[in-house]
Amino acid sequence: MVIRVFAPKPVDPDSVSFPVAAATAVCTVEFDGIADETLGDTYGADSLQALQLAVDIEPVLKRLSKRYDFFFPSGEGYFDE
Repeated sequence: MVIRVFAPKPVDPDSVSFPVAAATAVCTVEFDGIADETLGDTYGADSLQALQLAVDIEPVLKRLSKRYDFFFPSGEGYFDE
């Protein structure tokens, strides 16, 4: 599985259905290797917040751990369960 977090970029106000400030940013997140999982876009008040929210994938992995087992390259389980 590969998780890609793309660099933040400014939000085009015409591309969303909510009001945005000048600094509002978006990060796209992709999961490659789990066909039924997509995170899509993560928005933040600025580029730093968008990136911070996008890289917080722990809750997504926790939810997916009900269907999948996750391991570090060493073979150790990702979650202590």
